[in-house]
Amino acid sequence: MKSFFERRDQWGHGLSLWLFTGIAFLIPVMCWSLQYVRLDNDVTSWLPDKDPQAKILHWCHDLFPRQDNVLVSWDDCSLTDPRLMAIAQRLHGIDKNGTREGGSQLVDEVTIPEDVLKRMMSEDIPFDAALANLQGLLVGEGPVCLKLTEAARERTNTLRIGREITDFAKSQFGLDVQLVERTLPQPTDKHLNLDDEPAWQVFEASRDYVNNQTPADLQLAWPRMHIDHDITQKFLQALAVMKVPDNPEETCIERSWFVRGSMAAMSVSFSKMGEADQSSALALIRSAAEAEGIPREQLHVGGRAVAATSLNGAVQEAVWNNAAPAWNLYHRSPILLSFVISLCLTYFMLRSLRLAVLVQSVSVLCSFAAVALIPASGAAMNMVLIVIPTLLMVITTSGAIHICNYWKNSGIDDSAKSVVHAARMAWWPCFLASATTAIGLASLVVSSLIPVRDFGIYSSIGCIISFVCVLYVLPSLMLYWPQTPPRPEHLNNHLWYRL
Repeated sequence: MKSFFERRDQWGHGLSLWLFTGIAFLIPVMCWSLQYVRLDNDVTSWLPDKDPQAKILHWCHDLFPRQDNVLVSWDDCSLTDPRLMAIAQRLHGIDKNGTREGGSQLVDEVTIPEDVLKRMMSEDIPFDAALANLQGLLVGEGPVCLKLTEAARERTNTLRIGREITDFAKSQFGLDVQLVERTLPQPTDKHLNLDDEPAWQVFEASRDYVNNQTPADLQLAWPRMHIDHDITQKFLQALAVMKVPDNPEETCIERSWFVRGSMAAMSVSFSKMGEADQSSALALIRSAAEAEGIPREQLHVGGRAVAATSLNGAVQEAVWNNAAPAWNLYHRSPILLSFVISLCLTYFMLRSLRLAVLVQSVSVLCSFAAVALIPASGAAMNMVLIVIPTLLMVITTSGAIHICNYWKNSGIDDSAKSVVHAARMAWWPCFLASATTAIGLASLVVSSLIPVRDFGIYSSIGCIISFVCVLYVLPSLMLYWPQTPPRPEHLNNHLWYRL
């Protein structure tokens, strides 16, 4: 029985020609499909609807409608920082007589601590009680403030005690304590309307709150100081009994306290347009902060939209990262680096540039075909599916090298017959390898995580595509780029025999 490569149509053309015709037709279709690849790394959508945890999440969203809120703050952001209102006006605009002027259509609402305090104080809640209720939401406690004893101020200077404290914190508690200087700025009334009585109440209460703050001799800050409460409490207790240098009978610290409101944040809610284009909405927030003189490295933005956008950016950078230098291929494009390494290893093992080019062409074709199925089927690319191209390149390259080695060791002088012989010899081993790999990957469809399930589906389909590319496309390319296999006495397999 004639093989696929020996058969002819009624015009005398080989079936390989029709195979190339089909591939030539599919390549534009694949390119068109790849244009519609969309990224979706929203981890809240990774669980199926029937999952118990997903049901709880949906129940919560039914009771409390979800909106993409982003929390924005910076290193020295405080309750009375005028930049909070300035950024809010840049993002949301100004409300005049119920009409919104300025701002961006990507932003639906901006909430700063002053807005919440206005609402609470309008319900006759005192400023201190309102600020305490706001603690942990949009207001936090900043660095710990220390008041030195008279003995400490008389015996030594503040800077020396600060160094003693930082060394003590590092040696006894492993804390990287830093000396900082944070003060609550005076609130501004430039943005207030004369008829906005609740806003003036908040302004006057904030001014009194700032003026009544006790000056601190030292202010300390360290990572996770408001998260690891037990360690912070033990450290403050140790500071309370810390002795004055050169005077072991006197303590250094008279008292320690936190200032509520020395840390603050703002909440930004995206509109439907902003939810559809989260990257642009986040870029708008960063540009507004930079316009108010906040360095990008000091800006802190958090939220579901930030996590999803960051994951999407990581997926895009795996394909191509314009920010990385061109010579640093590892950061420029890990996928391209995989291709280059695969090409070099293929050439090293086959000792033929022709075979290396053919093998890698087939592997790239297989990867593109599998990835093109993702948008064509309505799915989205995520951080799990991004490994499919590299996986299929490895699988296809492995099978293609088998074909090439069968061809090189065929010992047949006829170029066409040697290709047919190699394809026939490799068919059963490649089929078993592809089938078992596809079955193993397909077993991932039982996973409850949607990205893992999708990975199992598309990678198993990719294994089938890889089998077709290795057993039919590669031999067809070898027929149309013919070459006589080397004679047995010219083969050098001593290295592989040693291995």
